[in-house]
Amino acid sequence: MATTEGTYTIGIDLGTTYFCVYVNGEVFSIEYGIDVQRAQIRVSKSGWALPSPSDVPEERKPHLTYAKRILGRGEQDGQLAGDISSIPLAKRGKRGAQYAVHGQSVEPEEVSAFILGKIKIAVEAYFPDQRLGRMVITVPANFTQRQRQATLDSAEIAGFDVSIVQLVEEPVAGAVNLVELNTPASYNASKMVVLDVGGGTTDATFLSVQTVEGCSYGILATAGDNHLGGFDFDMALFDLVLSVGKVDVEKVDRQRMLLACESKKRTLSSADSVLVEIPSLEEDEDLPVVRITREMFEAASKGLLESITNILNDLIEQRHDAKHPSVVLLIGGACTMPLIRDRCANTFSGAEILTSNPEKSIAHGAGRIASNRNIKINPILPRSIGIEVYGHDKKLFTETIIARNTPLPITRRHQLRTCVANQKSIRFRLMEGEKRDTEENIEVGLFEISGIQAPCPKGTRIEVEVVIEKPGDIEISATIRGKRGSLIVKPTPRIERFRLDEWKKQTRHRLGVETRDLTPKSTLPAIANEEAANTGAEFEPTGDAWESTGDVWNMLSDPLLEVGGQSVSDDGDAVDPITSVGASNPLEEELVHGQQEPGGETGDTVNGSISSRNGPAGEEGLTEDDEPTEDDGRTEDDGRTEDDGSVEEDGPTKSHRGSSLPKPRAGAGPRTKRLQRALAKESGVSKKRTSRTNEATNPAQNSKRARQG
Repeated sequence: MATTEGTYTIGIDLGTTYFCVYVNGEVFSIEYGIDVQRAQIRVSKSGWALPSPSDVPEERKPHLTYAKRILGRGEQDGQLAGDISSIPLAKRGKRGAQYAVHGQSVEPEEVSAFILGKIKIAVEAYFPDQRLGRMVITVPANFTQRQRQATLDSAEIAGFDVSIVQLVEEPVAGAVNLVELNTPASYNASKMVVLDVGGGTTDATFLSVQTVEGCSYGILATAGDNHLGGFDFDMALFDLVLSVGKVDVEKVDRQRMLLACESKKRTLSSADSVLVEIPSLEEDEDLPVVRITREMFEAASKGLLESITNILNDLIEQRHDAKHPSVVLLIGGACTMPLIRDRCANTFSGAEILTSNPEKSIAHGAGRIASNRNIKINPILPRSIGIEVYGHDKKLFTETIIARNTPLPITRRHQLRTCVANQKSIRFRLMEGEKRDTEENIEVGLFEISGIQAPCPKGTRIEVEVVIEKPGDIEISATIRGKRGSLIVKPTPRIERFRLDEWKKQTRHRLGVETRDLTPKSTLPAIANEEAANTGAEFEPTGDAWESTGDVWNMLSDPLLEVGGQSVSDDGDAVDPITSVGASNPLEEELVHGQQEPGGETGDTVNGSISSRNGPAGEEGLTEDDEPTEDDGRTEDDGRTEDDGSVEEDGPTKSHRGSSLPKPRAGAGPRTKRLQRALAKESGVSKKRTSRTNEATNPAQNSKRARQG
């Protein structure tokens, strides 16, 4: 596979239960000479280590497990409590879930970062004179914005330069490996379904493959469950064994029992029965040995199998042609279970059911993507994006702006109106999910529109623009027609900068590299600028920080925003002051829902009601106005394209980076280049005006210049 001279590439399947690494397209063993290693940390008072295949958890040396299952999930996640209860040593923390081990609290990001740090050290030792050119980490297709960002945060904590880290959906990586492993031409224009039942998540993806002039993979639809995976089948076997053996769970060594169940589950894929020895917490207490048949296990797993069937049916409901793919590819270790293969054969009758090294195929595909620039991936939005508003019944609900499965990139504008005269600021939450009930969706970020200048009568229109370049990469901006101002939007951290720095320091200590520099080696600017398609790594400002009005861009990691600085629209116009801040700031205004008037493209809101968390109905807020509009690259006022360089009084604003970006990064994207050109043009106009003014006010100097000429 082609790589830039003097560089190497890495592909990583960082799974819930196992991880696998490919370097320059070849499998790479990190420790113990094994290709697929447990994604666990053995913790003792003397330090952290990756467990060997023979290691079993002990009270003095417990294992931190299933970090990916709780990574990036906040308190608002209604299913988090159930997952915490099933993961040894896990507990609730301030930011969601964490581990309690040897009197200390450990975040899931720290566990993932330690594994990634081990990978970094091993690969750099093997390639001491080369630089990392590109790295791909796979994530579930159904991962949320926050989970994707937490994955990037883990890479940063481990010492990687996230500007060259690309997040790729696991089903896509599996499809890439299948096609590239065989003759790509044989898959041209074919449609396939990829079912990925991993350790902690399940994804079903419908995609098309085009192999003319390089391979292109178009994602058509996706469905999944981030709380369903091989771990849940382990737990089903766990409960079955205790039920048959009539053993109280309080007497069982939970970690050793889960390891035994995972091993026996694999055995039952080929054997009719297994014997399971129940490990006791007490050394002098013997617990029974239980015989479990495959039939008993499949009966105990019936509910889980139905959940997988529901995911497949969801995929078919989204795209009816997904019912008749040419190929169904099974990846992920849990897909070796016969019951899953049989269910796929029944659901997709006539399709060829394939498995291709399910435990390595995702990592191998990631390695191929990292090493081959001719592989193109056309993404879609995995979850709908919407704004939280109040309805007529004064209850909050999510108003969808961009529906899931929308091809990316996409720009949508949403018209809103102010509810009272001369209000100064408004706030709203951006949500992702398919439910109307806000509590059943996931918060992307809390945003504030501020700096609204008087006079601002009731009903003033505010246009909110949402730009999504790729999954996890969201920009937010807003405009008040006919007004001018300045805007720079920057993220407020999901995790504070000082805390990330502290985790970096702790990770260096745990890896035993305090005395060496764990920061990224210099990378190739061209790669960082052109190839950084990660779901949140591309930041438009050039350099490590963009100074503006005395403030500097913080290298943060969350979709919550706040302001400062100067901005212009794509056509050179200055835009309105907009501020987005985190929940720690005292905000008063809320969005409310209204109805669009029938007929017309820009009907006003009618029968809108208003409510506020901090005051009675009727205080400051917004009413919803128009349906979302899709950006076709032209302004709404005069039909000019966005980048025509003209200057208008009332053009739409330029969208500014606003969501789950970990930090500003080197290399300017196309939107930044347009911004820079606009700023340069504005600066040039200003200089010309200044020069002309000086000439008019200083005739003696003007005359002197004429004589010298």
